Amino acid sequence: MLTEQQYVCWCRSLGLTQQTKALLDQIRAAPPARRVGGGRKNVTGRYPSRKMGVTIQFESHSNELAAVLEYENDPDCLEFYDLNVAPTNPSPPCKPHKVRLSGHQTSARASRSSSL
Repeated sequence: MLTEQQYVCWCRSLGLTQQTKALLDQIRAAPPARRVGGGRKNVTGRYPSRKMGVTIQFESHSNELAAVLEYENDPDCLEFYDLNVAPTNPSPPCKPHKVRLSGHQTSARASRSSSL
């Protein structure tokens, strides 16, 4: 997880608008929106993320856990979060924000776009 200073520098380096930074600030500060629940065929769990310093919930061993493990071990992934943000002024039905980010790392490798 980025320190606050690293995060501010990252936002400046990408030239993010105040509105975009405010949305990212909200995502970074918000707790998970809900606890995951298992259905008949669903497996739930919690992954202790070293990168994020918190436990990340997942609802599927084949999809969500695989994504968590990929994000955790991907050096190009700076941060990742539980589903944690609903729009401030939602219009029904309320759905979480999807944010696509891409940027350039200081290394020669191109960074990937991913949704939060």
